[in-house]
Amino acid sequence: PLDQKIEYDVGYNQKIQVNTMASEVFGHGLDRDIDDLERAINKLTDIDATRRDLETVMKGMSEDDPKYNDIRLKYEAADKAYNYMRESVHNMFGSTITKMQGHLNTTNEAVTENGTRSQRLDLISNRLMDQRSNFQTLKSENEDIDIAEVIIQLTGTELTYNSALMATGKIMQTSLMNYI
Repeated sequence: PLDQKIEYDVGYNQKIQVNTMASEVFGHGLDRDIDDLERAINKLTDIDATRRDLETVMKGMSEDDPKYNDIRLKYEAADKAYNYMRESVHNMFGSTITKMQGHLNTTNEAVTENGTRSQRLDLISNRLMDQRSNFQTLKSENEDIDIAEVIIQLTGTELTYNSALMATGKIMQTSLMNYI
């Protein structure tokens, strides 16, 4: 069987399957159960039609007719077959209802699994949106600075640096000879 799973990368080393294949939901048993029940109902319908035809023929005959006993025996056999088949169909309906409940449970599990996948994707999407927002805030704090404030700080730092250089230069001009 073809395995056509559709998976998306949702994070580092994380993949999530987003589809459910029909083979996971529908098995051959569902088809067989329905076909068996359909065949049994068709057989019951055929036997009932035969039984009704024989009953109609019997009503049109008198009991003295030599074929009457033969028709009556055929009718009784058809009636027994009808009752047997009716009981079989009744039992088959009961077991098929149980089997159909199993198939329905399998379908419900697939629907639930799709729902949980959807919820997982929503949670992952929300988490990624939060992370994106956090990274944008951090980037903004790092890159978006007030230029006027930075120029004032740079100018102040430059003045302090130049003052320190000038003081150092004045001190260096004075030598030991100047003290003596």
